[in-house]
Amino acid sequence: MLAHAMTALPDHPSEATRPRVTLVMTVRERHRLTMRAIENVLAHTPIPHRFIFSHGELPGWLDRQVGELAEAGRLERRFFPGLTWPNHLRRAVLPEIETDYVAFIDNDILVSPGWIERLIECADETGAGVVGPTYLWGDGEAPPRVHMAGGILRETAVSGGKVMEEIHRHMDADPGAVREALKRSPCDFVEYHCLMMRTAIAREPGVIDPDIVAVLEHIDASLEAKKRGGPTYLEPTAEVTYMAFAPHVLDDLGLMRHRWGEPAVESSIAAFSRKWNVVPDGRSYGGVRKYVHEMRWRHDPLRRLAAHGDLGEPMAAAQLCQTRSALIDLAHARGYVPAERAILAKACGLAIALMDGGYRPCGRPFINHLIGTAGVLIRYDLSVETVCEGMLHAAYTHRRIPTEKVRELLATLHPKVEARVRDYTLRNQAGAEAAKSPAMSSPREAEVAVIRAANEIDMRLSGEYDHSGRKAELSAPKVEHLAAVLEMIGVAGMAQSLRDCVGRRREVPPELVTGLAVSYRFGPGNTLVPMVSPR
Repeated sequence: MLAHAMTALPDHPSEATRPRVTLVMTVRERHRLTMRAIENVLAHTPIPHRFIFSHGELPGWLDRQVGELAEAGRLERRFFPGLTWPNHLRRAVLPEIETDYVAFIDNDILVSPGWIERLIECADETGAGVVGPTYLWGDGEAPPRVHMAGGILRETAVSGGKVMEEIHRHMDADPGAVREALKRSPCDFVEYHCLMMRTAIAREPGVIDPDIVAVLEHIDASLEAKKRGGPTYLEPTAEVTYMAFAPHVLDDLGLMRHRWGEPAVESSIAAFSRKWNVVPDGRSYGGVRKYVHEMRWRHDPLRRLAAHGDLGEPMAAAQLCQTRSALIDLAHARGYVPAERAILAKACGLAIALMDGGYRPCGRPFINHLIGTAGVLIRYDLSVETVCEGMLHAAYTHRRIPTEKVRELLATLHPKVEARVRDYTLRNQAGAEAAKSPAMSSPREAEVAVIRAANEIDMRLSGEYDHSGRKAELSAPKVEHLAAVLEMIGVAGMAQSLRDCVGRRREVPPELVTGLAVSYRFGPGNTLVPMVSPR
């Protein structure tokens, strides 16, 4: 680890040069946006300040770049081995902060000119203990929308405590439509995307709670400050943009899983509930739990509840599903809930109807291949949406009915399945090899990769290539790329299955090889008609 760099200050700084604020940046849920956020903050913070990046372990590339900035005196860094939660990293640097204010900022925000000056001005003029800006959100490129302009808590007394509802004012509004109406005003809470506190309050025991780390820590901080006579204010003339919709990459998947892991989320909810006498049910936390589920669903190819310890083990040919009953039984054994199994059963019925009596080049029914592909995905705990996409991946390419009818049938299965199958088809038809490294692949690209891998594993383990004599679909470099993606998402056993089955072929007597290269249906007079549909 590089030595810590300290910002040089005069021995006796004047009031004009004495920093009144220390910026403390911590990692929120991914690393890839860090350098852009740091450079943006440095560019838009001209007043005297300290800037500390408080962090645990970092990827090598980021550690080097942050080290270069520290060596150049552009920021300070504090490394705390073993600490990962932002609240722990904030607490760890508090003893050394001597400025009037401390501004906690995440590593995925963009600030606007004058942001910190206006937050300080608000605190000076109102006596606020906590001040927050107008939060926008976007991808860092397109015009953002409002994320929140001051938070409201609605409390209702109930048996056993109280219900606390969290409301984001002006959420998803056009910033231009609401800016003139926004006024500096008290609010119930602001957020740690960017949150400035009086240092004296931040240092008080319990204000930055070590037991509330994954969710609700921002509300807890405002409630604690209020107890100490420090109200929370919105300063609308300061704006920051949370880059929530910037593309995610697999390199950050492990951190994202940790940040939004269910055990930490539920532990934080329980600690907050005990502290503030809140009933811990869906009335108070339904929105929080839904948000966490959506974070995992959007950015993690694996099931949210996946907890099996065998994802690193390869599968054998005997484990390959080839029937509907075997598939549903496997889903039950792997812990897919009844609603998920119902969707799988419906997808299987739809796949049978769409394939309409088709056969693979080796002579097995086409539906066996689709079930086999889905079974590989279930064996390695992929999301039910990905499993359905895998089972229906040939819907647009091997259909006999019009495209419009296929689209209608897929849309009845699941709101997102039709779009996913169509996207998968277009990506396959483009035929381009992945140019980016596995680490920089998106979660969606990982889902496509895992379906391609499952498709290949089924064709290998079932003996399709050996008994048909057809040429393999994937080149050796493509297999290695897919295997690397599989390892990054946490299914090393599937990656090994792919490598193992590609590395061996069965000897089939020539007279038993079908010699067919495409799937087919029987036409008039028992003629073989290729199944592949025109593009």
